[in-house]
Amino acid sequence: METKKKLEKANRELLALNRQLQESNLIKEKYAVYFMNLYSEHVAYLESYRKAVANKIVAKRFEDLQQFTSSYSEAATKERELLTHFDAAFLNIYPNFVASLNKMLKQEAHFVVKNGVMNTELRIFALIRMGVNDSQKIASFLRCSVQTVHNYRSKIKRNCILDNTSEIEERIKNLQIFCPSSKNKEISLNYS
Repeated sequence: METKKKLEKANRELLALNRQLQESNLIKEKYAVYFMNLYSEHVAYLESYRKAVANKIVAKRFEDLQQFTSSYSEAATKERELLTHFDAAFLNIYPNFVASLNKMLKQEAHFVVKNGVMNTELRIFALIRMGVNDSQKIASFLRCSVQTVHNYRSKIKRNCILDNTSEIEERIKNLQIFCPSSKNKEISLNYS
């Protein structure tokens, strides 16, 4: 009788783990499609930009071309959109990340996310959580200097409450993903 109860309990635990894995796979699939769509939109944008430049060259409208290519407003908008999408995706996949990170920091160094937007410093640690550890790659993605990345990495160690501050990045890498129950939370992705 005792063996049967243990088996039933183990089966319930296994079913719960299988549900979590299925939910995790669903999240991964939705975000894969989401970012494939964003990439596709970006490629289409680059192609239309290339065509517009080519048309201005053919028409010998060099002043228009110079003005068109020197304007950074569109690039800045696209960059903000990318970071907004990154923030939304990351915070949906890791909704407890900021709270977990804050538990490792002094009170005055706690992060606050306003309107679903992370700051550069928090994005650096989000990327570290995702396995991007190289400062050059982080700087490239965030369009900041490698020195900025180093400065923020040093700052978090200074504000760490752990006994061994050198292990904070390792702990960040190991923060657990939160798998929302599909009953409780619908993943909504806006492709625009």
